[in-house]
Amino acid sequence: MVETEKPFPSSHPDTKSGATIPENPAKYFEDFIRANQKYSDELIKQVLNGSKSPLIELDLDDLEEEYLINKFRKKPEVFFEILSEILIKVARFNNDFKDIYEELENLDEFQGVHIIPKISKNSDWMIPVQKNLSSYLVKYLDKIYRFKGRFMSLGLQRKIEFRKIKWMCVVCGKEFETAVLRRTREKYRHPSFCINKRCKASSKRDFLILPEKSTAYEKRLFAIIDVENKDMINEIPCYINNNIKYFQKKARNLHMNDEIEVMGILKLDTADVGSMKEDQAPDYYINVIDINLEHINNIDPEVIKQIKKKLKKDPLFCNRIIDSIHPFSQRIFNYFPIKLMYALQHISSDSWDEANNKRNGINIIVGGHAGTLKSGIARHFKRILGPTNFGIIGGKNTTSKGLVPVAQRNNNEKDLVKRYGAIPYYNRKTFLIDEAQYLYRNDPDALETTKCFEEGVISRALDGTTINAEAKGTIGLSVNYKTPDEAYDYTKSLVENLGFPEDQKSVLDRFDVHYAAPRNTDRIVKLLEKRDRDNYMPGFQESDTIIYNYLMEAKRIYSEGISMPKDAENAIMKIYHQLIIEKKKSKPNAILNPRESNIIKKVIKAIAALRLRKKVNDDDFEYFKKYLIDTMIPFMGNEFIENEKTIDMNHIFRNAFELLRELYDNHFDIKEYIEFLIEYMNSNYFHRVTGNEGPNLEAFIDRRTNLSNNKFRKLLDENEDFIEENGYVVDKMKNTTSIIKKEWALQ
Repeated sequence: MVETEKPFPSSHPDTKSGATIPENPAKYFEDFIRANQKYSDELIKQVLNGSKSPLIELDLDDLEEEYLINKFRKKPEVFFEILSEILIKVARFNNDFKDIYEELENLDEFQGVHIIPKISKNSDWMIPVQKNLSSYLVKYLDKIYRFKGRFMSLGLQRKIEFRKIKWMCVVCGKEFETAVLRRTREKYRHPSFCINKRCKASSKRDFLILPEKSTAYEKRLFAIIDVENKDMINEIPCYINNNIKYFQKKARNLHMNDEIEVMGILKLDTADVGSMKEDQAPDYYINVIDINLEHINNIDPEVIKQIKKKLKKDPLFCNRIIDSIHPFSQRIFNYFPIKLMYALQHISSDSWDEANNKRNGINIIVGGHAGTLKSGIARHFKRILGPTNFGIIGGKNTTSKGLVPVAQRNNNEKDLVKRYGAIPYYNRKTFLIDEAQYLYRNDPDALETTKCFEEGVISRALDGTTINAEAKGTIGLSVNYKTPDEAYDYTKSLVENLGFPEDQKSVLDRFDVHYAAPRNTDRIVKLLEKRDRDNYMPGFQESDTIIYNYLMEAKRIYSEGISMPKDAENAIMKIYHQLIIEKKKSKPNAILNPRESNIIKKVIKAIAALRLRKKVNDDDFEYFKKYLIDTMIPFMGNEFIENEKTIDMNHIFRNAFELLRELYDNHFDIKEYIEFLIEYMNSNYFHRVTGNEGPNLEAFIDRRTNLSNNKFRKLLDENEDFIEENGYVVDKMKNTTSIIKKEWALQ
């Protein structure tokens, strides 16, 4: 029915206040539809094409009457109901439409007109945005809003509801019928008394639904929570009542934990309100009108264009971006590989080989003693990428129940409530288990759950219900090793360092790369203390906008697939066969595993994605040998890797100079410089050499005459020019050689 009421005052600048009560409110709607014939024409077209739930886009800029604007803002459900009735009324003048519509109505198959408001800059104010879903929501009841939250379901879940319900009283056997309002699609209420006045039935247990005699319809539902909700509680259900195919098409790439904007009307679930406890509040839900995913992982093409331009000039510009993620640790050699590990994990998290049902994601392990900033760097990734793309959970309090789907019974409901756990929650995303050395101690089964990443799905049969969830994201472990000083012991295996039992060794098959952060030397510790004391500001720093767009674009490129030329595939197989030959020397009975060669391919492709390229080239192999060849878990300690690892002495020379200049500010002697270089070489490349048995540095620096050995790059003559360009001179005295600021040398 069409109601008459005094319109609410509008805040729109073009509307007039003090409007009178309209004599015939329906006339406003009818005049609007006749003035905008495109809407009735679209309705006729869709119904004639076989649609039982036509979808009409309403341009809010077309609403000019104050009464219509007020009705839309204050009573949106009434607005949509009246507008639908008038649309159908006008469309019925078309005889073809009239015949089809009446036939569908008689069969109870016409699902109503679905009206979706179309927003522009001028009409944006008419549907406000609501971000805080945990606040006091009563003031938003029965109003239309755009709710921003995180998607908390495994897709649009099917649910059967009823239009007309046939009940049977189990006390007296009487059958009767109740109806559900089509407009609101509210949950049906159990009867509290029987229509037979003599019957003593008094509770909902006394009444049974007769599905075969009821008129049913299908709806879909999902849930959302606050974007910043860390506890994953206070979910708000969202109901889709018609145009299911439309929503399925829009949500086909929607995964759990994605950000989503839901346009809808907030409702209070009053079903079974009579049976609720005194301290129990009714739940809210949203009647969905539309969903918007365009803002998810939005990449700015202009920023990407700027990054690609710099990468073209300098292919290692990607290192500068990655090193900017945690400014406090910039340029310190020990920390860049940690950042690189997290970057590899993130960019590969939305990639799965559907044809071969094979994981393309790169799972990582990052280890080291306390103070290696593993957690701090991870938190910066989470801050920049957002909690929906990069999650961190604590290993101290994590058990297998927190990782996998479980089913719980709500205290106030009989129905099972599904809780999906961290693995499905971060499906096609990245999550890191911090302090993962506690994982096995808390729950020995927790490690076993990581095996689901190889299958891409995790299934659980619990309490009469089966839960199937995707597990196609990437997982990382941040650990302190189980050694006296929590640093990696190269005399032991990775399993022993991690403290995992021998029977859990196969868990490592689910992880691809591992980086052991070396012990911080005295000079590095002094440098960190100086940075902390001086409120260190980095000499260079790429903005969060640059970093976010770069990492999301690299993820997009990797997920779409990196092409590999034939010569690149041959090069990978050559490396793999050499690794196998060396492996057979130490372990003649070693079993070959095809996934081992796949790790090399994934890492090489990820390097190409880090350069924002869709095709592997020779530079990627050079990068691989310099930064990542010794991180592959199946080949740790392989002699071939030790020989293939590239040590860029020119880069080391310059980087050490920058750090010593920062540490000592004005001058340092060459002896200090040489000692610092040896410290770095020992901690990063010669792990098995201890004490004063370090390498003869001249053997690595003076390679200019020995062209046959290309393992190490020569120290370029331009390094002395580099020192002068930075305002320093090499001061050679009788007993010492120092690097001094020019103004000091001139005094």
